[in-house]
Amino acid sequence: MRHIYIILLLFFIGLSAQAEVIPDSLYIRANRFYSEGRYSEAATLYDSLINTGYSAPEVYFNLGNACFKMRQIGKAILNYERANRLKPFDEDIRFNLQLARTYTVDKIESLPEFFLSAWWRSFRSMMDSDHWMILSIVLFIVCLVLFLFFLFSMRVTLKKIFFSLSVFLLLGSFIAGLSGYRQGREFHARNEGIVMVSSATVKSSPDAGSSDLFVLHEGTKVKIEDAIGNWVEIRIANGNKGWIEFSNLEII
Repeated sequence: MRHIYIILLLFFIGLSAQAEVIPDSLYIRANRFYSEGRYSEAATLYDSLINTGYSAPEVYFNLGNACFKMRQIGKAILNYERANRLKPFDEDIRFNLQLARTYTVDKIESLPEFFLSAWWRSFRSMMDSDHWMILSIVLFIVCLVLFLFFLFSMRVTLKKIFFSLSVFLLLGSFIAGLSGYRQGREFHARNEGIVMVSSATVKSSPDAGSSDLFVLHEGTKVKIEDAIGNWVEIRIANGNKGWIEFSNLEII
């Protein structure tokens, strides 16, 4: 009986190991198709990997490359954006995303941003939410250690130094935690999308009979402000707002 249990255990371990190998084998096949110029087949396999939950930034990046080669600019930008969300400091992802944007029809000037807001956003983007939270915890632990040194130190000079350092690290821990919270909130918000159709008319209200405001084209990035039925209120980089049918977009 014991031998049967061992055999069954090894069998299920083998199945688990095989399940882990399957995504890697699909990824290798997809990369081979891409290197052979079979971009449609490569894109299909990358999509299959993503649908099975294997959503690594490399998969989105390579899918974006395959779509770009097929001149599917909207899909390319969508997947570059998704890769960028998962790996925001990768230079290759950023470069290809900027390159793909040059192929879009809409050239929208962004509204000028208050310099403190721009600095704060740039500062937060230095790390993802997980690394910010780790840094916050580390700084807080060091802060506690220094505060203990402050409590038990007998020399006034050392007490001042330890107290000042502990306050400084406590502030740093708070800033790191706040940065991590905001980064995580933005990452999970899913309130940005890419126009996936050749052209889409933006309306003044969530009604096909309402007046036309402007037209957006494939690959343009929008921020989703509200949703009613099959319509979403969007805002573009220059601040213009309006309503568009949700079927024209794909969420990043």
